[in-house]
Amino acid sequence: MFSKVESYRDSGMSCQAWCNQEGLNKSTFYYWQKRYDEVGQGHIDGEFIEVTTLGSSEDMTSQMTLCYPNGVRLELATSTRPDLLKSLVTIF
Repeated sequence: MFSKVESYRDSGMSCQAWCNQEGLNKSTFYYWQKRYDEVGQGHIDGEFIEVTTLGSSEDMTSQMTLCYPNGVRLELATSTRPDLLKSLVTIF
């Protein structure tokens, strides 16, 4: 979502016009814009998100839960490819 904030800032458009064009709710956009600014100012450590595992390492169906600060939770198999996991973590 941070790339959307950068895209908006580069667009020169009003927030309302840009959000309409992108199909985004203005409140949602403002939330992410605030988060973007906080990360840029060092108020938030944007590099780590809590990841917890469920089950034992011997259990091939083990899962982990990726919890985003906005309350979204993703249940993933522990066998999830590292590159996919990295991209999911860096979404925030």
